Amino acid sequence: MIGFQICKRARKVDPGIVAKFRELPVANISDSMSRMTAGGPALRPIHKSGPLAGPAFTVKTRPGDNLMVHKAIDIADPGDVIVVDGGGDLTNSLIGELMSAYAESRGIAGIVIYGAIRDYDTLHAGSFPIYAAGVTHRGPYKDGPGEINVPIAIAGMVIEPGDLIVGDGDGIVCVPNDLAAEVLKATEAKHQAEIKQLAAIKARQERPRLGRCRPDEARLQDSRLTELSSRSNSVLTFSRTKHFAGCACCGVGAMTFPAIAAAATSSSLPPPVNVEAIAGKRAASSSADTIIDCHGHYTTEPEALLDWRKRQIAAIGDRSQMPTVDQLKVSDDELRVSVEGAQLKLQRERGTSVTLFSPRASGMSHHIGDAAVSAAWSHVSNDLIYRITKLYPKNFIGVCQLPQSPGVAPKNCIEELTRCVEQLGFVGCNLNPDPSGGYWTDPPLTDRWWYPLYEKMVELDVPAMIHVSAAANPVFHTTASHYINGDTTAFVQFLMSDLFKDFPTLKLIIPHGGGAIPYHWGRYRGIAQDQKRPPLSEYILKNVFFDTCVYHQPGIDLLTRVIPAENILFASEMVGAVRGVDPETGFNYDDTRRYIDGSSTLTSEQKRAIFAGNARRVYSRIRTDILH
Repeated sequence: MIGFQICKRARKVDPGIVAKFRELPVANISDSMSRMTAGGPALRPIHKSGPLAGPAFTVKTRPGDNLMVHKAIDIADPGDVIVVDGGGDLTNSLIGELMSAYAESRGIAGIVIYGAIRDYDTLHAGSFPIYAAGVTHRGPYKDGPGEINVPIAIAGMVIEPGDLIVGDGDGIVCVPNDLAAEVLKATEAKHQAEIKQLAAIKARQERPRLGRCRPDEARLQDSRLTELSSRSNSVLTFSRTKHFAGCACCGVGAMTFPAIAAAATSSSLPPPVNVEAIAGKRAASSSADTIIDCHGHYTTEPEALLDWRKRQIAAIGDRSQMPTVDQLKVSDDELRVSVEGAQLKLQRERGTSVTLFSPRASGMSHHIGDAAVSAAWSHVSNDLIYRITKLYPKNFIGVCQLPQSPGVAPKNCIEELTRCVEQLGFVGCNLNPDPSGGYWTDPPLTDRWWYPLYEKMVELDVPAMIHVSAAANPVFHTTASHYINGDTTAFVQFLMSDLFKDFPTLKLIIPHGGGAIPYHWGRYRGIAQDQKRPPLSEYILKNVFFDTCVYHQPGIDLLTRVIPAENILFASEMVGAVRGVDPETGFNYDDTRRYIDGSSTLTSEQKRAIFAGNARRVYSRIRTDILH
């Protein structure tokens, strides 16, 4: 059950690597990862002194509640670092003297709390490693919900269970398990270079280097800088003379410059690991130059938005308490933090170019309240998506939530759709075929009830992704059954109608690989034939498309064998319904690019179409300049 689950770690960092990292400064580790990780300012050491290193044992909990933190201390292995995502909330403490003493007695290596602690004086006097975002005397609740060993995002870092956590006086850094050995090699080289430079400085044989690889003018003139222009993410590396060797300010001379590829040069010291360079290598091995992820949701939204929604729902019975759209206050920095350690990090690691970004699908919850409630909620949600697209115009393109409500005609959504497309620059919308949340009280998508909205979509030239929201019917699990039911039901409604005769240019995307449709393609072809309908390829596939949110290779292979490549759009839904690591492959389930790259039947041309060409054709409002 989501909210109350304890998962097993598929893997964790090798103990030998942990021991070596324990001897290295966090600053050196951070430099060797191109300074792309956070964790320093927000998570400060509470204990007196001493390093921290160990595999992450993650906990995600409701702010102010430590039920699952107690459980984590009970079941974690000796040497583990318990890392708690408490939402950064400082209202209530999550641990204090008693829990830390129990954790230490069990051999836990340390605790990281993205939240508050108490009993500061006692914890600060001790040597048991504890890092936290703040201190408060108010104690926690013990009601739940909470989850153990799930991916979490804290203080600008995405942490998978089993990743390496290292801490010292400078703060915390997370090293992804897959990169631990490579980062170790680079950090050891960086550390040795600094030791040598420090010795030279003390002997007055050398002075510290100034700035970010900006030596004095004489040194700059003595160095040869080679730059090759390119559109890919890569590493700008200096062709170094003796003056640049062992640069102390940026590792060993390699710096991250997106959209620039530079000549690789030899060096006696290994370069630091660079996540964008790794992504660049992966992109180079793919048949795609551009990858458009057509299915991304804002599932890491700031707490202020969720609080606003809670106040809105609480005020349904007393409209005088209803919050206004203008009362939501979220800073640009809060928006940056919300995506930089999650969606943006995964874009870089997985080598995707841009995400079509919409509000959290399950959060639309059209069954809550009335049309006015839905309109206000859609407005504030879409506005945050717009702000994200302005902060990161090369990474995110807006797709809007519609203000649907059970029993309210879809034409009520036209105003918000028009605003989002014409004023905010969005390129599509998410259309809920069942605003009731699993009771299917509204007419089918093919009923004329929906036609005014379709007419506006055709006029604006925007497609809709057919996407249900949270299940209000307890019979259905939201992501496991209700989503797939909605996908399948929508397709069957299209199959049994003449909708596309009335709207020959209407474009609709069925997510999650089309639900059960590809698996039962023969069934639906047969039903269409029995109903004297034309072949599906003639009257469905000219208007209906499928995404690749299918989380295993055999599923993608089935999809690409059954559905024509021109009807498939690349998507991952990250960060979405399935966030864990597949123990059979060692990779995240939702890293769907691997499945397309791994297809043995798709041609290079078909892969390029799936990765970008089809999305540009279906979402025709995507501006070309965004993709370059």
